[in-house]
Order: sequence, then structure tokens, then C-alpha cells
Amino acid sequence: MDAEQALQIMLEHDDWFSTMNNLILWILRFIGWWLLRGIMFLAETFENAVNFILQNLDFFGASEIGLGDSGGGFYQTYKPIFWALLMIGILIIAFLLITNRLEKKSQTLTNLFVCLLLVFGMPTLLSSLNTIVKLASPVFQSNESVTSYLYRANVTDLLYLDDNGFSPESMDARNNFPDTVPPQKVIDPVEQMDPNGKNTSIIFENKVVYGWDGTATLYKASSGHLFGSLFTTYYYRYQINWFTLFVTGIALVLVFAITGVKIGVIIFNIAYTGIFALFITPLDLSTGQRTKKIVSELVTMFGSIIAILFAIQLFAIGMSWIAVVADGLAMLLLQVGFGIAMLNGPNIVAKVMGVNIGIGQELMQIAGAAYMGKAVAGAAMNAGKKVVGAAGKVAGAAGLGAAGVAGFGKESLSQLKQNGQPEKGKTETVDATLAGGALGGDTGGPNQSSIGLPEHNAPDKQALPEASNPQEPGGSGGAAEMDGTGNAVQGGQGTSPIN
Repeated sequence: MDAEQALQIMLEHDDWFSTMNNLILWILRFIGWWLLRGIMFLAETFENAVNFILQNLDFFGASEIGLGDSGGGFYQTYKPIFWALLMIGILIIAFLLITNRLEKKSQTLTNLFVCLLLVFGMPTLLSSLNTIVKLASPVFQSNESVTSYLYRANVTDLLYLDDNGFSPESMDARNNFPDTVPPQKVIDPVEQMDPNGKNTSIIFENKVVYGWDGTATLYKASSGHLFGSLFTTYYYRYQINWFTLFVTGIALVLVFAITGVKIGVIIFNIAYTGIFALFITPLDLSTGQRTKKIVSELVTMFGSIIAILFAIQLFAIGMSWIAVVADGLAMLLLQVGFGIAMLNGPNIVAKVMGVNIGIGQELMQIAGAAYMGKAVAGAAMNAGKKVVGAAGKVAGAAGLGAAGVAGFGKESLSQLKQNGQPEKGKTETVDATLAGGALGGDTGGPNQSSIGLPEHNAPDKQALPEASNPQEPGGSGGAAEMDGTGNAVQGGQGTSPIN
């Protein structure tokens, strides 16, 4: 291959030759690859979970439910109720016939036959529909996982192209990963294309540069010299569509996770509808519309599972197709459009089958449940903090009270030491009778309070103010005087209690 052919290939497929090694890019590719593998691992895990659910749709056949071949369970337990309701339904039909109010008499026997057939044939019907879904599931699923398909569709192996001389067939295939090993285990995101020993070394030892006039020429790439492979400017062997893989991987995680939830809801509804038919069909002998609705719902629920599988497969293929035919803003717009279509579900399914297979509603419900859980947890934490805060305040108040009592006792003791021990016959406490007759002043007797004052604070005699009400008995306006010991002595016509 000469320089002109090499330059033409590099210009036509500039996305393969736009990334050359440098230390910062080496680190980013290494970290980004493991992040990508983590996302793809989650997508593959959810995909395997969905495949497991699809192989175990027969919840209705559990022994506790009894809608399968095993019998028993709820279905057999509620059959006596069915017979009772059927008798009621027949009596209603008889009453309508007698009163000539039955509009469609010819359909009554047909509805009765369909009712009995549905009730006794329900286990067989559900088992047959389940078998159809299990047989149809592999048709809409490839032999390899969706994540492996994405790796193959979004990674170009330059070594494979070099071995095939950049032939048109090899450039269309872009890689040849073995089927026996997952591509993610083969890919090394920081492996470089050393030009030595390559068939088309002229491509890998040069890069495209543009002159001042826009002319493209080849420029020799750096080999790193003595610093090793970390400082070369060679191309990376694997050219990865990072944006497509990240966006598609995150989308697949959400799609598979919510699809598993949606199929779980369908499985529950199938079992519930099968048992619910016992209570509806015997009372629908006159028109048969409710019985037809039950059969239609059962068929629709099994059909919606197949439609969901087809939508997932088509979504994964479409995202990879976008990465091949578009780039830049066009690729982003197409990917957003495919994502919205997957969220809302195909309109034709909703119009024909009457069921929405989109995952948008379930996504909103899960987000709402997560938000409510977060709010409840936050409220519980706030309540706990308030309880702890109230307990702390109570403990603080108790501590302050104890400290106050201790401080009051200490202050009283210090005052006692400061004033000294009172002499004999002198007291420093107010007599307890101060709260009794002395305060009442109702007898005019010698009920008096003894107030002891230190000797240096009490004069020999001290005049007290006159009684506030001179008309009261015992308080006729006389004044009381204090003797040297601080005891009140009678003065005038009566005594006045010391308030």
C-alpha cells in the first residue's frame, strides 16, 4: 500500500484514526472502560433476570393457585362459590324468561356452555398460552446477549483490518471477535498499534495533518523513544464508540429492570384474572360480554409479553444502527427518539391489543415510590432528632435545677460563716406561725412573730408603721415597738401583727 492509498483510507474513515495515544487519554480510556464494563454488567444481569422470568411465567400453575395441571389451591377452594353463583345466575335467567325481559334468548345456552368451558378449561388455556410464549421467546432473542451484540457493533479492531489489508469486506465487518469468548474479555482499551511488523505499517506510523491551504498530508507519529509505550502517539487498536455504548448501556439497564417489573405485574394479573373468572362468568349468562372480556384480557396479557421482547430487541438493534449511520447531533437526536419510543411503547400495540407495553408509566411509579420512601425516611430522621433534642433539653433543665440547688446551699453556708454564729436567745429564722394567726390578725391577742436580727443590725427600739386597717380588732391604731431582742412590745390600745 502506497502513501496515497493510505491517506485515502484514513480520510474516509477518520473516526478510526482520530484517537492517538497520550498519557491523559490513556488514563481516561482505562477508567472509562471499567465504568463501561460495570454498566454493561448491570445490563447483562438484568437481561438474564428477564430471561429467567420468561421461562417461569406459570405462577398461575403453582400448587397454591391451582390454575395449572397440578390443580388444588385457590381455584379448587373457590369452585363451590362458583357453583353457588351459577345457580343464582340460572335463577336470574329463569326470572328474566318468565317476565319476558331477556333480550337475547338464543345466546343464553351458548353463554352457559362458554362459562362452563372457561371455568373447567382455564388451567388448560393458561398452560397452552404459557407454552406459546416460551416457544416464541427465543425467536425474538439472539443467541448472544444484547450487551455482546453492542460490543460487536460499536468496536472496530484495527489489527483485524490490517490483517485483511483494509479490504471492503473487513471494513464492513470491523471486527471478528470469537463467538466462544465475550468481546469485553478480549478488548484491551489501551492496546496500541505498533507499526512494526504490520502489513499496512504506512497507516499506523503516520497521522493526517493539514497545511495552511487545507491539503492533507501524512506526518510521522512518535514512537515514544526512551519513555515507553505510555508516551507514544500511535493509534489504539480498538476504536470504541464510547458515547453510544454508555448511553445504550444505561438505557438497557433501565429497560431490562423495568421490563422485569412489568412482566411481574402481568404474571400476577394473569393468575388474578383466572381466579376472578370464577366470580364473573356465572353471573354473565344473559350477555356473555364480561366472559369475552376475561378471555380477551388473558390472551392480550400473554401477547403483550411477546411484544415487549420484540420491542427490546428492536431497540438494541436500532441503537447500534444509529451509531453506524449517524454521528454528532443527528446520532443524539435519533437515540433520544428511540428512547422515547421505548418509554411510551409502540402506538400500534396500544391500538390493536389495547395495552401499552411502554415502560414510562412503571418508571414514574418506581421513581414516585423511591421519592416517597426518601420522604418517609427523612421524616423519621427528623422526628428522631426532635425526640433526642427534647430529651436533651429535659436533661439540661434537670442539670440546671440541681446546679441551682447546690449553688443556693453553698451560698447560704457561706453567708452563715460570714455573719458568724448568733448569740444564745437570738434567732435568724422567721417563726412558722407567721403564716397562721399572726398574719390574720383576727383576735387581737398577743399573736406575735419573733424576728431575730443580728445585734449589730437591730437598735434597742424600732418603731413599726401603723396597722393598715385601724378598724380591725386587735389593730385599733396602736403602734408596736421592738425591744432590744427584736420582740414586739404592746403599744397604745392594741398590738399589730408584723406583716
